[in-house]
Amino acid sequence: TKGKYPGKYPFTSIRELTGDDLEGLSDFDKKIMRNEILARHGYIFQDEDMKFYFTGQKWYKPKYSNLDKVLSEVEKANMQTLDIIEKKNKKK
Repeated sequence: TKGKYPGKYPFTSIRELTGDDLEGLSDFDKKIMRNEILARHGYIFQDEDMKFYFTGQKWYKPKYSNLDKVLSEVEKANMQTLDIIEKKNKKK
């Protein structure tokens, strides 16, 4: 699964997430999953955790601060799903 979609969760750029994809993942893993979509497109992270994590990935090349025009509909949907889950978990 290297190549066009590098990272731990390449499917997040290919198809919409299912409940099974998220089962057993920690909140941090879900955060990685969401931010990996951005990292694949070369997003420049402000979040220190994400900046540190992705700088350690050989494939990550920070280039852009805005990805509005490059994210696919699937990627946007997955980020929204993960964002909603993250917000729900914070309320607990």
